[in-house]
Amino acid sequence: MTPVRFRNIVLNLSLNEGQLQNARAFFEQYDFQQGVGPTAELTYLGDPSQRTCRYCGRREPEVTFESLAHLLPDFMGNRHLATHFECDSCNNWFSKYETTFANYFGISRTISQILGKKGTVPGYQDDKLGFNLSVGEKAMHLAFTTGKKPFTIDKENKKLTIHTTRPGYTPLHLVKLLWKVGLALLPEEEVTDFAWVRELLLSNAHDQKVKGDKRLQVSIQFIPGPPMYRAPYAQLYTRRTRHSVPVLEKQVVLYYANYVIQAAMPSRLDFPRLFGELVHLPIFPNIAPLEHQAKYGTAQHAIIDCSDASKVKRQPHDVSFAIGQFTKLPLTKRSTVWARRRPKVGGEE
Repeated sequence: MTPVRFRNIVLNLSLNEGQLQNARAFFEQYDFQQGVGPTAELTYLGDPSQRTCRYCGRREPEVTFESLAHLLPDFMGNRHLATHFECDSCNNWFSKYETTFANYFGISRTISQILGKKGTVPGYQDDKLGFNLSVGEKAMHLAFTTGKKPFTIDKENKKLTIHTTRPGYTPLHLVKLLWKVGLALLPEEEVTDFAWVRELLLSNAHDQKVKGDKRLQVSIQFIPGPPMYRAPYAQLYTRRTRHSVPVLEKQVVLYYANYVIQAAMPSRLDFPRLFGELVHLPIFPNIAPLEHQAKYGTAQHAIIDCSDASKVKRQPHDVSFAIGQFTKLPLTKRSTVWARRRPKVGGEE
C-alpha cells in the first residue's frame, strides 16, 4: 500500500482512480484544520477556568456548566470527548438536534450494534408496523405481528431487506448538529466569524427564512459491511484560498458507524463574496478501502436538503444485509419471532 499525499493529508489506504480524483478535487480546495476521535479517558476541549459559553456567549453566574457536555453525541458511542465551553442551557437546547440525528438513522443504530447512551445496543420498535428488532448475546431477534411481514428475503443472493420507517425527524436539525460540532473544533479567534451560524443554531426565529438555502445541504455516504467507525470521529476543514469555485469557509465531516456525514459551515467572509451565487459543495472523498468495498459492496452517496424545519414523519427506510443463518423461533400469542446471527450490513435506502 503506497501512502497518498494531498498537501497536509496523507492517506494510508488503497484507493482506485475514481476515489483519487475525488480526493484531489476536495483537497485542492480545503486543508485539514482540526480533528477529534475516541479516547480511553475523559478528554476536554477548552479551558476550564474560562467559564464562557462558546455558543451563546454567556458567562457564569448567568449560566451554569454542571452537565457533561459531549462534543459528539453519546448515542454514537462517544464516551470520553467533552468540552468546557458549552453551558447547561445550550446543552439542553442541543438535545433536540441529537434526537433528530438518532431518529434519522433509525433502525441502522440497532443493526450497527454500536453501544448507545445507556451502554447497550438500542433496540428498534415500530408499533404501526408491528415490528421489533433487538440484539441478543449471540443473535439478532426480529419479532413482528402475525399477518405482517416487514422484510423480504432474497434466498438466491442471501440478502435480507427490512422495510421500516424513520421516527420523526427535522431536516434542519441535522445540519445544526453538524454546525454545533464544527463550532467546537474552531480556534477561539475564529468563533466570532460565525455569528450567523451561532444565531441560527440557538434560535428557531430564522428557520423559515433559510428554507431552500443550498448552504444547508448535507452529504451522506453509506459504507456497506461491518461498521468502520465504532466510535465517532469529527474533522474540520478550512478553505485554502479565495478559490475560483464558490465554496464555503469550512467543511465539517463526521464519521459514525457505516456513515460519513458532511456539511459546509459559512463564515462572515462568505456573505459578500458569494451573494447571489450558486454555492458548490465539494464532496468529501469516499476513502473506504478497496478491499472492504470488494467484499461488502460499493459505498453509496446522497445529498439531502436540510433547509426545511418541518418535521418529517414515517419516511420509508429500507436496510439490507447479508444472511448467514436465519432461524424461525416458536410462536408467541401475538408475534412471529425470527433470529439470525449478527448481520453484516449491506445497503440502505
